[in-house]
Amino acid sequence: MPQLCFTDNHHQDSVWRHILRLLGPAPLHSVVSEEEVLSFIQSLNACGEEIAGPSCMANHFRLYLDSPPRHPWNRSAAAVFANNYISYHKLMLSADLIDSLVEDCLK
Repeated sequence: MPQLCFTDNHHQDSVWRHILRLLGPAPLHSVVSEEEVLSFIQSLNACGEEIAGPSCMANHFRLYLDSPPRHPWNRSAAAVFANNYISYHKLMLSADLIDSLVEDCLK
């Protein structure tokens, strides 16, 4: 299986290209409404864990642009991104790889 070097520019470019691929040709048309964000936040348990599913799906990937990168919606979207990235690039699934990709997505 291919391995990634998380410090090289090629990897950073690859992450950015994949984010753009998920957002599609008109990323600003996939704006998240305040109502959607509130509904998602209310669906989290007391520990902030998702119990009703992620904030978005890979086939309808959306970031909450009116918030900091580490907002719960965006953290959830980053996990969706990481899992899709791993699948798309046929990488070996690991918790460390998911964590690294989530952090790269939230930068």
